[in-house]
Amino acid sequence: MARKVIKSERVPTVLQISEIGVVRQFGVLDIGDAGLVSGWSTPEEAQTWNNGHEAILECSVPYLSEGCRVEVAGMPFFCEGTSHQDVYLYINGFRIGFWRLDRYVQHTLTAMVEPEQIFLRGDHSVLKCVWFFPDAVRPADRGLGADQRQLAFCFNSFTVLSVKATSDK
Repeated sequence: MARKVIKSERVPTVLQISEIGVVRQFGVLDIGDAGLVSGWSTPEEAQTWNNGHEAILECSVPYLSEGCRVEVAGMPFFCEGTSHQDVYLYINGFRIGFWRLDRYVQHTLTAMVEPEQIFLRGDHSVLKCVWFFPDAVRPADRGLGADQRQLAFCFNSFTVLSVKATSDK
């Protein structure tokens, strides 16, 4: 009897960040789908939307002995009946950020990661970033076309900064 081979979904690669402080751009021109584990729409030219109530990104950065600051820039999704988007950020299982976005403008969401919240793998630090969007909505459910994605936030950029860079400001 021949065995049926079932293709599994793509195994995501970890986003490699070779230098602290470098701004990485979401979308096909830079990040593409590197590190996008689950909860993401297909990357567009210069942005990537979440798709669902949770979006997970895994990245590897040079060794962080003193913690870091994580910044993500983007725009919330609003439509009739949606006056705000709540955004929670967990890194390596620790809740480190909460924002209530109630204006349709570019936002930079910034959170501090303490040294004990960072996973070390050899000579690199690993950050598993989980954004949770309890207010994500399907545009099709609101009469806005046929888009079945559950949208809350359009990601434009992602940056990991050292604590030293933070304290110098």
